[in-house]
Amino acid sequence: MNILATQPTMAQVAVTTHHFDNARTGWNPHESALSYAAMTQPAAGQAFGLLQAVALDAQVDAQPLVAPNVAIVGDPNAGSHDVVFVATELNTVYAIDPTRGTVLSSRNFNSAVPHPIDCANSPTTVGINSTPVIDVATNSMYLITYTDSSLPTYTLHRVSLSDFSDIAPP
Repeated sequence: MNILATQPTMAQVAVTTHHFDNARTGWNPHESALSYAAMTQPAAGQAFGLLQAVALDAQVDAQPLVAPNVAIVGDPNAGSHDVVFVATELNTVYAIDPTRGTVLSSRNFNSAVPHPIDCANSPTTVGINSTPVIDVATNSMYLITYTDSSLPTYTLHRVSLSDFSDIAPP
């Protein structure tokens, strides 16, 4: 996965759902850094392009989300971070510091479904396929996993942004 942004700006506005808002417009009316001038003639010391390449365990089909000032718990990354949240097709969610490319936290939600019938988009597995939703007010994320138990099962989870622990039973 690659993270693109202008340096050193990060997390001006949280991106907590697919296409930025509940209307799915993809438009951030508060965006000020990504202007035509900033992209074609960046200020000294700034550049637009690849900032980090982070190795993940599988394909990413869900939109990465962004939350500023998330209190991460657990060593060695405890503290407040701007975070990019990324979910993979192996049912893993990652919290990534976009300025350093560091994985701050991750959690796997059991085995993904291998070789699903009539699913040509996923090469080997389907796990977290839809974009999670972040509720900044409650410091939580809602996500749906597709797990391979006795029968393939969709499960709704509500987890903490700080360490991906369950806030409510799945």
